[in-house]
Amino acid sequence: MAYKVCSNCNEDNSESATVCSSCSHHLLNSKVYGIPNNEIISKAKKSKICSNCSEKLDEDSFHCKYCGHMTVPSPAQDYPYRRHTYQSPSSDNSSAVILLFIATFIIPIVGLIVGGIYALDDDPDKSSIGKGLVVFGLIMIVLGVILWNVLT
Repeated sequence: MAYKVCSNCNEDNSESATVCSSCSHHLLNSKVYGIPNNEIISKAKKSKICSNCSEKLDEDSFHCKYCGHMTVPSPAQDYPYRRHTYQSPSSDNSSAVILLFIATFIIPIVGLIVGGIYALDDDPDKSSIGKGLVVFGLIMIVLGVILWNVLT
């Protein structure tokens, strides 16, 4: 694994970095230490040999040119540094939903109008938020009417 050393703060950075991760100093003229990734990958690709006739094959061939036997490379040879990462879905509209419920608390008709529009949406998340806004708006209207009758 290769790395670059920052001339400003002596921090190790990846070989493909253009700026230091610690001090943001440019790494354009920095020396690369270790074995670069492209050399590691090229060394990992070994010459193939036909399993049928034992003749040497070209690196990118899928069949033997001598006997016609099909060769299938294993995924581990083609992608030696493959990583599987999981990214959880992010909810970008959570603050907007909170603001809609606050607006519905203050002005219940907002919840009825926006909630009605959202409730008719094809997206199940928007539909459930819309139903919640409609119910919350109706509750706020009922509580407002009760509070108005008690105070007057």
